[in-house]
Amino acid sequence: MGCYGSWWGIHGEMWGSHGAAVGRYGAAMGQLWVPVGSVGRCGARRARWTAAELELLRAAVRRFGEELNRISALIKERTL
Repeated sequence: MGCYGSWWGIHGEMWGSHGAAVGRYGAAMGQLWVPVGSVGRCGARRARWTAAELELLRAAVRRFGEELNRISALIKERTL
């Protein structure tokens, strides 16, 4: 396979994981704007987010951004 074959495999796996995560994030963000009181996919009525739930979401997005920045900094300094 050689050096580059291994590199392309890792590269493809990373971007595949990235694409899946971004897809899930996009789907979740689309659900934020469903009208309150409408019925969701599982038949449950939609409700507003609580302050605690919104803070949980903000913290997760902030953590993801910080981790992505650390990984991006490492990528600039590394090679396969």
